[in-house]
This record gives sequence, structure tokens and C-alpha cells, in this order.
Amino acid sequence: MAPQLLPAALHEARIDGPADVLIGYLPGLETDVRAPLAAAGYGPQVIAGLDG
Repeated sequence: MAPQLLPAALHEARIDGPADVLIGYLPGLETDVRAPLAAAGYGPQVIAGLDG
């Protein structure tokens, strides 16, 4: 069977039979990266340096 890409909006999928599954997501920069770092005490200059 050829590789399949399922949209995240699908929310649910059923896979019958053996399969190799890779699950991933694109984190939200503000909510998943910047806010937790700020809450952990990292300063704005450190966090700004992550933008590359």
C-alpha cells in the first residue's frame, strides 16, 4: 500500500491490519513554545533568540 497522509481536521481514523504510523503536529509558537518558556522563567531575549 502507498503512503497515506491524513489531515489533522479528520480527528479520528481507523487503520485495519498492520501499519507503520507516524503521528506529528505543528506546535503553536506562542501557546506551545513561548508561553511555557516565559512561565518557566526564561527572559524575553532568550525566547526571542528562538526565532532564528
